[in-house]
Amino acid sequence: MRIKSAKALVFLTMVTLVSVGLMPPEVYRKQIAESEIMVLARVKAVNTTEVEETYVTKEVELEVLASYGKDNPGKTATGICYSAGKKDLIGGKIFYYPHKGDTVFVTMSKPRRDQDANADNSALPTITSYTFATPELISVLKKNGVAGLEFGIGKVSIKGQN
Repeated sequence: MRIKSAKALVFLTMVTLVSVGLMPPEVYRKQIAESEIMVLARVKAVNTTEVEETYVTKEVELEVLASYGKDNPGKTATGICYSAGKKDLIGGKIFYYPHKGDTVFVTMSKPRRDQDANADNSALPTITSYTFATPELISVLKKNGVAGLEFGIGKVSIKGQN
């Protein structure tokens, strides 16, 4: 009887771990830290490009107000993000809900041609964080750049305020 109970407990634990699918926080922090594009921006447009049962893919066009990353995208930048679909998604995707007019701090990673690019290599950068720009966040960025920020799961915060 004890063996059956132990097997059932192990099985339930494994199912729970697999169904959650969220990666450790360090994975998300690293994605943000390694993002080539880091900008303070205003959302110019949001276009839905794909609708699936578990997620919606959106193309987000940004007016760049200031750039802080390794790559300066110029006056505009465009990236993709995901929003929740009608069914729950199992996995480590972070969902964002951008709206035209939002002023935000956004990080994006460039596509890796071997994995992310379409057949014509026209893949867009993927948004790795999307944080509403408060006056305090803008002030920290002006004074310290990204050195004044902590990276979290899909967002940034001011060091010491998390």
